[in-house]
Amino acid sequence: MSDRSLANIYAHPADVLEPVAAFLKAVEYLRLDPEARDIEADLLEYAQQLLQLHANEAKSAYLTAEAAPVVTHANEVQYA
Repeated sequence: MSDRSLANIYAHPADVLEPVAAFLKAVEYLRLDPEARDIEADLLEYAQQLLQLHANEAKSAYLTAEAAPVVTHANEVQYA
């Protein structure tokens, strides 16, 4: 079973910006067509959700890593 979370698909923040930039470029062209308002809104909403989900997963990963114990020696455990 593969882990298809956004943190693994877009491991670096710059990776998630590439598809969002493509969505925004498409929206820029769709604004020229008055009949494309629904798809324009859908693309904007999807881009926002993608960024929010990535931010939430990054924050969760940071908090999990911050709370994990760090073993420095065989008998010592430090909490960050």
